Amino acid sequence: MSVIQVRLNQSQFQKRVSEFIGKQISIVFVNDTVSFGLVQNIKGNVVTLQNMRLKKTNHLISDINEVYFDKNA
Repeated sequence: MSVIQVRLNQSQFQKRVSEFIGKQISIVFVNDTVSFGLVQNIKGNVVTLQNMRLKKTNHLISDINEVYFDKNA
């Protein structure tokens, strides 16, 4: 089975934000750092991400430049 990597900019992510709860994504921030993890919660303008070390971090949507995730083709 093939997999497609989907890439969304900040405005595209904001429009579809609710569909990412419970999914693994990579977030590229405006300062060019990257976080990978499971989206735990989204409240208002804050995304809660659980990384691979099981640490939860909160990120403002306004700090996100791009989002990457895998989708089955």
